[in-house]
Amino acid sequence: MDASTSDVQSDYEWMELGAVRADRHQVFVLLIHVIAAVIISVLNFSNGLLSWFVGTGVVTPVLLCATGLLYRILTGINWYRDEMVPYMSRTFTVQEFETDRFLKFIQTRRFMVLIASYISTILTQIAWFNIATFTIPFLESAGAFGELFIYLFIGMFFLYGLFLVFWLTVFERILKSKFSDANQLIKFDENWQAATKEAKEKSKQK
Repeated sequence: MDASTSDVQSDYEWMELGAVRADRHQVFVLLIHVIAAVIISVLNFSNGLLSWFVGTGVVTPVLLCATGLLYRILTGINWYRDEMVPYMSRTFTVQEFETDRFLKFIQTRRFMVLIASYISTILTQIAWFNIATFTIPFLESAGAFGELFIYLFIGMFFLYGLFLVFWLTVFERILKSKFSDANQLIKFDENWQAATKEAKEKSKQK
C-alpha cells in the first residue's frame, strides 16, 4: 500500500489507533519550565518594577510557560511506539530500520520544538526590551502604561508565534531531508493527522 495516499484509508481504519497521549516526563518538563519562569520573574523583580517590566521579568517567564505547555501537548514517543508503528506494520510492508528512523525523527522533532521555542523567546524578549524602552518615556499616566502593557503583550505573543512558525518550518525541512529514508512513514503519519483532524471537524458539525 502507498502510504502517501490518505484517501485509501477509511475512517474506521484510522480509528483503529488508540487515543493519542503524552509521555509522563512531559509533565515534568512543563513543571520545570514553570518553576524556571517563576524564579526568573522573582529575581528580576528585585531590581525594581521598571527593570522587571522592561527586562526579563514579564515576557520571558510567560513564554517559558508557553514552551513547557507546547511540549506537554505533543504526542508522546511511547504512543508512536505502541500504537502508530504496530499499525503501520499491519497496514503495509515496513522495514525495521524504517521504524527506527521514524521514531528517531519523531523524537528529534519534539526536541526541535523546544529549541525553536527557546530561539523565538529570546528574539521576542529582545524585541520587547527595545520597544518597551523606547515607548515608556513617552507615557504620562498609569492608565497609559496599563494600556501599553496590554497592546505590547498581545503584540509580543503574535511576534512569538511568527518566530515559532518560521523556525519550526526550517527545522521540519531539515529533519525531513535528514530522515528521508523514513519518508514513507513520515508521510503516513501526516496523512493520519489530517484524517483525524477532518474527522473531528465533521463530528463538531453534526
